[in-house]
Amino acid sequence: MALSLHAAWISAARAAGETATPPATAAEALEKARAAYEYGDMEMVADDARAVAEGRVRPTPAQRAQALRYLGVGLYLTGRQEGAETAFFDLLRLKPNIRLDPTTTRPDVVAFFEGVRARHADEIRQAAQTRPGKHFIWNFLPPVGQFQNGQAARGLVIGAVEVLSLGASIATYAQLRAWQQPDDTFGDHAADARTFKTLNYVSVGVFVTTVVVGIVDGIANYGADRDAETLSFAIPGGLGFRF
Repeated sequence: MALSLHAAWISAARAAGETATPPATAAEALEKARAAYEYGDMEMVADDARAVAEGRVRPTPAQRAQALRYLGVGLYLTGRQEGAETAFFDLLRLKPNIRLDPTTTRPDVVAFFEGVRARHADEIRQAAQTRPGKHFIWNFLPPVGQFQNGQAARGLVIGAVEVLSLGASIATYAQLRAWQQPDDTFGDHAADARTFKTLNYVSVGVFVTTVVVGIVDGIANYGADRDAETLSFAIPGGLGFRF
């Protein structure tokens, strides 16, 4: 039903030779691009995505990335390869690790996209190293690296384990020092001291392990794309395939 309404709207606009009213927001422009994409009108996909990609409707970084993806595919499929290369290049500078899923994307589009990545590898790499808002050094301070990489839930888990294990190690160490006698024995608390030593070793081990895991995870996921979207194309009548 939604696709039929989109198709009717697009068909009526084209039949009347009317120019669509410029979208007021990036979300509205992307919705129009999505509707045109589902209907198979790549000209309108490019037109609606361009307003977002060029910043005329003040998009968020995620919205601009989505628009560049639409724009690149739309331009390529309408035979404007130079424009498609520019759009894909801008997308790769914004999100260097982004990929087009080969299982849901037309092979020629994927090949062209990867060709853009190869031709501009140096510029894309430099953009990844200098883009604002992200700094590689934060990966060595988990959970800051996880939050920077857009993995808030993982960051909360790592942060909670770090706080609890560090707190336990400090508390057990403080208690051991309180029980410790001048001759380095623990007097009447000898049995308790053995238990607290074990707890202290375990908590320190958990803390160190969590920090190491957090650092490795932060580095491994640095620059990973979290906004990837699969674009689909459906033709009237319900039969569909994917680019």
